[in-house]
Amino acid sequence: MHVIASTVVIVVSDNLKSMYAANNIARAVRHYSRNGVHLAGLVANDVRDPARVAELASFAERLGTRLLAEIPHDPRFRAAERERALVTDLHPDSDLSRTFEAVAAALRDLDEAAAPS
Repeated sequence: MHVIASTVVIVVSDNLKSMYAANNIARAVRHYSRNGVHLAGLVANDVRDPARVAELASFAERLGTRLLAEIPHDPRFRAAERERALVTDLHPDSDLSRTFEAVAAALRDLDEAAAPS
């Protein structure tokens, strides 16, 4: 089998369909772990209710992984889509840009040996 990636990060929202899909992906990653593939964690995306972040963290724990970052729901995303631009380009000094910088840093800093599988 040819392995395309060794580290998997699942982007998940706080709705049941997204969590169901994330669960299926996590099961597939576990199945192929003998090939060197591991689940590094989840990124919570488009979270409308901050209380749901704890739910996603618990979900991640049940999957045997961790919540790496949270990207909140924000109307600036839709506005950026209408402009056909990245929210970080339209709002480079915003809290959203800082959130994406933090997510990027977390992904860069993943220690493959320490990541749960």
